[in-house]
Amino acid sequence: MDFFAAQEASLRRSRRLLMIFALACLLITAAVVLVIAMVAAFLDGTAEVLFTSPGRWLQARPGLLVTTTVFTLGLIVLASAWRMARLSSGGGDIARALGATEIPPDTQDPLRVRLRNVVEEMAIASGVPVPEIYVLENEPGINAFAAGYSPGDAAIAVTRGCLEQLDREELQGVVAHEFSHILNGDMRLNIRLMGVLFGILVIGMLGRMLLHGTRGGAMRVRVGGGSRSGGGGAAVLVILAAGVALMLIGSIGVFFGRLIRAGLSRQREFLADASAVQFTRNNRGIAGALRKIGGLDAGSHFAATDAEEVGHMLFARGSTAFRSMFATHPPLAARLAALGDPRGAGAAAAAGAPASPSGGRGPSAETGLTAGFSAAQITASVGQLDASGVAHAGRLREGLAPDLMDAAHSREAAPLLLLALLLHEDGRVRERQLQLLGGRLGEARERRVADLAGTLASGRRSDRLPLLEIAFPALKERPAAELAFFIELAERLAEASGDIELFEYALLKLVEIYLDQAQRPAQAAGVRHRGAGGPTAIAELLAIVAAQGRGDPVQAYDAGREAFAQALGARAVTLPDYRPIDDWQARLDQALSITGALPGDRRRATVAGLAGVIAHDGHAGDAELELLRVVCAALDSPLPPILPQHSDSR
Repeated sequence: MDFFAAQEASLRRSRRLLMIFALACLLITAAVVLVIAMVAAFLDGTAEVLFTSPGRWLQARPGLLVTTTVFTLGLIVLASAWRMARLSSGGGDIARALGATEIPPDTQDPLRVRLRNVVEEMAIASGVPVPEIYVLENEPGINAFAAGYSPGDAAIAVTRGCLEQLDREELQGVVAHEFSHILNGDMRLNIRLMGVLFGILVIGMLGRMLLHGTRGGAMRVRVGGGSRSGGGGAAVLVILAAGVALMLIGSIGVFFGRLIRAGLSRQREFLADASAVQFTRNNRGIAGALRKIGGLDAGSHFAATDAEEVGHMLFARGSTAFRSMFATHPPLAARLAALGDPRGAGAAAAAGAPASPSGGRGPSAETGLTAGFSAAQITASVGQLDASGVAHAGRLREGLAPDLMDAAHSREAAPLLLLALLLHEDGRVRERQLQLLGGRLGEARERRVADLAGTLASGRRSDRLPLLEIAFPALKERPAAELAFFIELAERLAEASGDIELFEYALLKLVEIYLDQAQRPAQAAGVRHRGAGGPTAIAELLAIVAAQGRGDPVQAYDAGREAFAQALGARAVTLPDYRPIDDWQARLDQALSITGALPGDRRRATVAGLAGVIAHDGHAGDAELELLRVVCAALDSPLPPILPQHSDSR
């Protein structure tokens, strides 16, 4: 699976979605205009003119045509915008709206701990913050979904049936399927699809409301009788007729809505199944979950939740309706067939990866991380998972000290863990930092931060960014004012040594990126564009990273520029010669904001250029790799953890 190609494909699907939406709007508007024209013609006795010469009839009434068209299109667009605004607060709100209950980070329930562990392993292995985790407690069937605009605001929800009916291997296959949707940009498209569908269905909804509202009036007319009821009866009949007409017009929206969902969802489910096999190198997990859905009475259907609006987001079909061309998911038998032998090892062929956990190219089985370090290999690993990486993430989690894991899962201690990550190794600098903490937090919390920092010092430096990813769900649960206080305090700690160092910048930038995605989901998920400042920003980005290495920055920059050009191929963009960058932090922030909005081919080439800069001297230090992961996060291109062949300390 090519991450950048998958994201570009998602953007193309979004454009197709808008085109179909526009066509549906035009057809619905034309139908409304026709109905209004027929009603007006019958009322003023010009029906014969309308049917024999509709153009002349409409030319004589331009106000009716314009008013009806503007009102109908405005209603559809406003309804879509309103629905999108309601969905703009992120994946967690969508999960809660469907009745899901969040699993607290410090849960002790064995089934929920197992789910949390699986999700955390997937997140660490793919280089994204851990999503919020939810359970649909009232759903005995086997199903799941991922919702959100970006990794920072993502939520994964599973049904109670997933927890109770699936073993760990099968649960891992389902979670891997959902992570495919997170990494490929499918979540964002799903939310936009919900908004679009609401708009084109709103006419039919109005028709149902009219019919429901006039049912009581019609009953009263029939019971009351008499001549005085004639006017009221006529009014009720007119409203009933209008309701029926709107429902019939709404059927156009229903048709297009079903068509859009089926067309966009089916192929994505095949791809997500294949990606799940690629991520886990094990077809038994996801195939076993699909087989259990087929053998379970509840299947994958929702019992207590209306799955109509979110059917295209689910792991499997959420209702028994629309099994034919309008079904949002392929039949279970077709999905199992696409995976190969559902009981053997042949499924991996569909995913392009070997079924054996030790075979194939990519991350080494021993470390779970990329074995070498080249521009091509790094760009190929963006947005990817594999079984050895997931296994490494599991070992990393198990190897972390219990007090660090407890702090990462605690809403109260997670901000203190963030501060502990920033305590300096130099004793004099650390003393100034602790004095600052004592004055701002009090003695007890200062000691807690110092204790956590002591535990961190005895571990591996490469564990620190994954630990932040684990702590993110608990960290973002803090009220906004408290978070702002802790972020400001973290920045003060970073400045205590005089200059913010590379690791400190990387840590603070990751927190900024993830919190921005969590707090402003719809705004953080920007539209890609080909900005005029793109080449300049890319050049500055490569120059800043080149200056952080041990070798000659000019040679490092030239190596990155060559890797950038090779990645673009015939579409190469000429980058200027190396130029030292003053005030690198402010310029890096600006460069990231520009390059993060570039289209997929430019972002792919930028990542290749950065990898070329770092790899040019054959040494990739911890600080350089941390900066590379931060840059990739800012480029919306999550990079799995990479083990340098030689590591350096801060």
